[in-house]
Amino acid sequence: MKHNDVVDMYLVGVHPAYQGKGVAAMIWESLHRNYLTYGIRKAVSNPQLENNVMALSIWKNYEGRQIIRRRCWKKMFS
Repeated sequence: MKHNDVVDMYLVGVHPAYQGKGVAAMIWESLHRNYLTYGIRKAVSNPQLENNVMALSIWKNYEGRQIIRRRCWKKMFS
């Protein structure tokens, strides 16, 4: 089997009742440690809104760049 250095991070999140209490930090720390152990170098996350500061702040301490951007547009009909 070939070695894969990319992880798909679909549906990683914290229930709203536990947000802001350090649970997300514990999850991310555990994931990060395991990714380093297994040689993961890239992560692909689920779509996040551009104005969702909490979701985007997770990535502020990582090197890299955003390579996929998805946007939805709403057309107003007259």
